[in-house]
Amino acid sequence: MPAKNIIYTNKKQSVFGIMSTFFGILSTVTFILCIYGSFKVSGNPAADFTDSAFFALIFMITGFILAVISLFETDRFFLFRVLGMFFNVTALVCLSVILYAGAML
Repeated sequence: MPAKNIIYTNKKQSVFGIMSTFFGILSTVTFILCIYGSFKVSGNPAADFTDSAFFALIFMITGFILAVISLFETDRFFLFRVLGMFFNVTALVCLSVILYAGAML
């Protein structure tokens, strides 16, 4: 019979990584919705889209900083660190699409 209370690892999930993933998902979804809404109204968006994009930019920068901080934590799992970086970089790509389309039109 196996012994109870066996700990296979002492690693935990990084709180900064989880927050970074949340901010990355939130900002990516917001940027995608802003792009979709702008195309839906034929490129003449209301001020609500720009406000949403600005707050998504703040969340993206915050999430990226938290992801970088979480990379330096020891004895933590890598899942949310990598997901946070991925979603924040995806949000950066969405922001680049918005800026590129705005400069070309």
